[in-house]
Amino acid sequence: MKRLLWILCLAVGLYPVTTQAQDYATDKGSFLIGGTASLSSSGSDFEDGRTTALLLRPSAQYFVIPGLAIGGTVGWAYASFDESSLSTLSVGPRLSYFFGRSEQKIYPFVSASVGYSALHPTQTPSSRPPQGRNSMSLQARRL
Repeated sequence: MKRLLWILCLAVGLYPVTTQAQDYATDKGSFLIGGTASLSSSGSDFEDGRTTALLLRPSAQYFVIPGLAIGGTVGWAYASFDESSLSTLSVGPRLSYFFGRSEQKIYPFVSASVGYSALHPTQTPSSRPPQGRNSMSLQARRL
């Protein structure tokens, strides 16, 4: 048992030495961890009430080939206004493609995600919004 534990510790300790390191941020095997967070609150001297919104949406992606990353995103949003509030939980896959040469410092990219959202209102709305969410963005990111 002691010998097996020693071999296991040695194998785990040597693992980082034997893995292949990535030369650039968008190389195969790299991870991209990011997300979105926002908080907004607004009110008026002329009207009663305040509107508050909070959004948290972490994401993680893995580069399967240089420049192409697949992964997923999870989101939570909360909004309150007047006498009601609404919270949303979403989850879905994400696909991104990064343009340009590997050694550059800024990577323009296109990203698409499709997700399922579940709404939880405190008051029953007269008509329920759609349950799905589609988004596409064109951005540049420095890695």
